[in-house]
This record gives sequence, structure tokens and C-alpha cells, in this order.
Amino acid sequence: LESGTGMRANQKSVKRIEKMVTKKFKVPSKSEPGTHRIVEVLPNGKMICDCPAGSFNRPCRHKRIIVKELVRQGILRIYGK
Repeated sequence: LESGTGMRANQKSVKRIEKMVTKKFKVPSKSEPGTHRIVEVLPNGKMICDCPAGSFNRPCRHKRIIVKELVRQGILRIYGK
């Protein structure tokens, strides 16, 4: 793997870069069959959904689905419950 400057990147810097990437997930809409909502997980852990509730930064079903799946896969841990 090479950077634009011609210097070789080490694995630690590559992992750091991967952690900074926004992840996007498609979740089927329950209220609008046949359509999907996009949930973005930002590098800081904040989630953004393009549904009506998400546009006001409120909790929504789509974000809950993604959180449950990330916990199930062991990617995310929830403390304090």
C-alpha cells in the first residue's frame, strides 16, 4: 500500500485511517415498503439516519436495528445497562 507521496504506509496508520471512515447501512423502511433508509455511522460513533425522525436527530427504528446488529457481531459494546 502506498500513499500519494510515494511513502509506504505501515499497518497501524492504515487501521487508523479505516477507523475514520464513515460506514453506511441500508435498512428497509417499515412505513414505506420497497424503500430503504440510509444509516451512517460516523467515526466518532454518532449515527445519522435519513428518515423523518433522523432528520431531527431523534432516535429511530433504523438506528436501533444497526446498533443491535453491531452488538450482535461484537463490533459495538454498550456499557451501563
